[in-house]
Amino acid sequence: QLQPMLSRVKAPFILVHGTDDDLVPFANVAYMHAHLGGAGCSKTVVLQGLNPFLPWHAEHDVRDALPWATSVSGVGCSRLYDDLLA
Repeated sequence: QLQPMLSRVKAPFILVHGTDDDLVPFANVAYMHAHLGGAGCSKTVVLQGLNPFLPWHAEHDVRDALPWATSVSGVGCSRLYDDLLA
């Protein structure tokens, strides 16, 4: 039910995802990028070896990623992929 709505997202987005997430598979990152294509501007922060409880295990990395989301306008922004080692 969510997938048809994803293409309507036009705002820049950021995905922060741990590679050891057993609730939402890491492959979901590619799925979200494929279906949020209308946003035009996105960033992915990959947290190696972390599980879904990022606010508890990687609070610093999550907080570091947030300013990007509030600073981009989406104009001329390319898709960025940052690997952060936990």
